[in-house]
Amino acid sequence: MAALTFSGDQTYYWGYENGKAVRTEIETGVSDDWIEVTHRRIPGSSAPHSRKRRRTPIDGSELVILGDLSLLTDHAPVRVDPVSIASRPGEPNAE
Repeated sequence: MAALTFSGDQTYYWGYENGKAVRTEIETGVSDDWIEVTHRRIPGSSAPHSRKRRRTPIDGSELVILGDLSLLTDHAPVRVDPVSIASRPGEPNAE
């Protein structure tokens, strides 16, 4: 749960995209000690007052920001330790 934030009945994670922090709405499934994350909203897929939101399954390619999430704002520039990205399973530089 350290990667998730909550606002009302919505759940989000902070993702890393093109050098910026992006708050991404997600759908969750089963929860007990762990929370299953099933889908994420596709950025720009709904108008501000629209209920229509396109979603895509979580596939493991998402770069999720961990740490003190209260410091983040949407589309703020962030720096990521290159070792963190290079050590992801399936990445070309992964060991």
